[in-house]
Amino acid sequence: MTGSMATLNTDQQNAVTHPGGPALVLAGAGSGKTRVIIERLAWLVDERGVDPRHLLAMTFTNRAAGEMRTRLSDRLGMRQVGAWLGTFHSFGLYVLRRESEKLGRARQFTVVDDGDQLSLMKRLVKDLPANMPPCLRGKPCGGSAYENRISRPPGRRRRRVRTRPVRCCGRRIIAPSHIATAWTSMICLF
Repeated sequence: MTGSMATLNTDQQNAVTHPGGPALVLAGAGSGKTRVIIERLAWLVDERGVDPRHLLAMTFTNRAAGEMRTRLSDRLGMRQVGAWLGTFHSFGLYVLRRESEKLGRARQFTVVDDGDQLSLMKRLVKDLPANMPPCLRGKPCGGSAYENRISRPPGRRRRRVRTRPVRCCGRRIIAPSHIATAWTSMICLF
């Protein structure tokens, strides 16, 4: 047992030397999770001969990922380790970009956070034509505002439109089913 492994408790040592495939380490704050993960990665490289470029360790914050990168680099005595040490989000984004063409999507795309989404929706609603129903423009409206906008060309028979209830501004509104789902994400923005 190496010197750094000797300072780990039994559960930590078991996690480090886990013989199976991937290992998930769950423990409370200050319990030595990062240390166990670093020792596990180092053990895989030193004892099992795993190429560091084949290692993956994910965490929730960029700060923790940076700390893991520094510790592993120090522990292995390498300037650049080559292991993927990052956040769940950054790894997911990496996979999406790498595999995007297989999904029929462009490699270049932008991830938009909640604040940017709200700003974009407000700007889009503001730019809607004035004759749109008030609820679609982010304004309070009566329960039949959208229903009253459904019309038919002169001389045409009335076509039955499948509808479903939608909540808007604290009121129940009936909207065409095919737009109700998209509509509910746009209404009541202000």
